[in-house]
Amino acid sequence: MKPYIIVLIVLGSLTLIYLLSSLIAYFMCFYNNMKGSDELIEELNTEQFKPFLPKMKELIADAYSVPYDEDITIKSYDGLNLHGRFYKCEGSNKYSIMFHGYKGEARRDFSGGVRENLSIGLNLYLVDQRGHGESDGRTITFGVKERRDLITWLQYVIKKHGEDIQILIEGISMGAATVLFAANYNFPKCVKGIFADSPYTSPKDITMKVATEDMHIPKPFAYMLLSSSAFLFAHFRFNSINAIDTVKDAKVPILIIHGLDDRYVPHEMSEKIQKSNPEMIDLLEVEGAGHAIPYIVYHELYMNKFLSFLDKIFD
Repeated sequence: MKPYIIVLIVLGSLTLIYLLSSLIAYFMCFYNNMKGSDELIEELNTEQFKPFLPKMKELIADAYSVPYDEDITIKSYDGLNLHGRFYKCEGSNKYSIMFHGYKGEARRDFSGGVRENLSIGLNLYLVDQRGHGESDGRTITFGVKERRDLITWLQYVIKKHGEDIQILIEGISMGAATVLFAANYNFPKCVKGIFADSPYTSPKDITMKVATEDMHIPKPFAYMLLSSSAFLFAHFRFNSINAIDTVKDAKVPILIIHGLDDRYVPHEMSEKIQKSNPEMIDLLEVEGAGHAIPYIVYHELYMNKFLSFLDKIFD
């Protein structure tokens, strides 16, 4: 066999291995295999969440029992059907649009917040992010495309209820990153603030953290696989956005709450985001709280900070 044929065979084999590895990385990281699963609640049964699981299950069951007023479907900028639920708070002109976390579901991730937010006078839009719940797709872009969906939801809410309303944009975990990635948009005046619970700085930072620190994949190999799988199969660049940059141009106040015992998204990420624009961003770090559960661990502290923020931003 001629040498150049051997070279071509080797190169072809390496390319195939690389593409297959990238495809596996896509399914592991950017594909929602939990969509429609009955195991979304049991998935929370981790070492860190286990002490709080009974309370979490109680809150989730309560959230699912709260009646909502309307099922909504809107079109994304790229043609996906996006689903949401509207909970009406009679007589209030204050609205919250809420974005859940990675491979989550809105009523699960905002379980405590559904009834409590209604009780303090907020109309609620709980939306299924693309690739989750009843929205189309299974691909997750960690906030890159999701932030554009946020603008679509915002336009829908304003068109339906008029501009004489007051809007809070909320997110938890990946949803928190989504809302912060949108912070540099020129929002209409009715958008009064952003609330982010346990955000990460960028898709690159969080996926690389999980790959290198949690899965112990060598950094160069992890970067190569994640960047190529995001680009080739999820159709986005995973290093194209960073909350540290987007919040610099924030036009509305931002509140971030993050647990100091967060073993999934390091609390240092929120510290970096806050330091990027300290005049617009208030940060509460909660001692002993894991990922996305400061609300449960120190409920009174959490709610006092949240209510103080609402008093600040709403008329």
